[in-house]
Amino acid sequence: MDILFENGTIRTLERNSPDAQALLVRNGRIAAVGGRTAVEDQTGIDVRRVDLAGRTLLPAFLDAHSHFTAVANQFLQVSLEGCTSWADMQDRIRDYIRRERIPAGQWVTAQGYDHNLLSERRHPDRLCLDAAAPDNPVVICHQSGHMGVFNTAALERLGVTAQTPAPAGGVIGRENGTLTGYMEENAFLEFQKRVHNLKYYTWVEQQGRDMHELNDLWYGSTWDDVHRQAAALDELITAFNEETGVLKRL
Repeated sequence: MDILFENGTIRTLERNSPDAQALLVRNGRIAAVGGRTAVEDQTGIDVRRVDLAGRTLLPAFLDAHSHFTAVANQFLQVSLEGCTSWADMQDRIRDYIRRERIPAGQWVTAQGYDHNLLSERRHPDRLCLDAAAPDNPVVICHQSGHMGVFNTAALERLGVTAQTPAPAGGVIGRENGTLTGYMEENAFLEFQKRVHNLKYYTWVEQQGRDMHELNDLWYGSTWDDVHRQAAALDELITAFNEETGVLKRL
């Protein structure tokens, strides 16, 4: 079937012909774009007309590389963006636990803090996070994604002790032989992978909502998430979509 877009502003982003009056799509590809009469003359018998009603049609955003799963996961974490002190971070974590009714023992993850913007001018330590969430294992991720802090319960849950060696390319923070909770690079990334604060279904459900929002914004998009955390991600998303039908194939 042909699809003819008309009665609106069509931006081509081509220097010599930036605007068009009509656009014809055939078998999922743009077959013609230009003046209304010239494009209409190329339509087949079976054509669906889309009245843009004065709106603007833009080319799709083609994203060849993105951290899509990370974006979805951020919606399920405590946001620490904009915090200016350890106290601010503690308040955000406490509010999240209370608002979301997080039970004792369940992982709490947070992201987005910048130690350069904190009045303390340094990363918080495990004792700071212990005070914010005494009944939950907690991990917070720096805005760079390359470092973060675990509280005491999280370190115990992960089996990290003062004798645990840091992996190559990583740092496990210690002061006077005692764990501070701080880790960076390969150490942080390795132990962060072991944190399972979310059931897979909840995680995939959020990705479904995320995809749905993107589909509403973009006529078409593509991405290559080369940082997938789970080998079974495609199967999980397929199973979720079969049950809910929330995802749209572009």
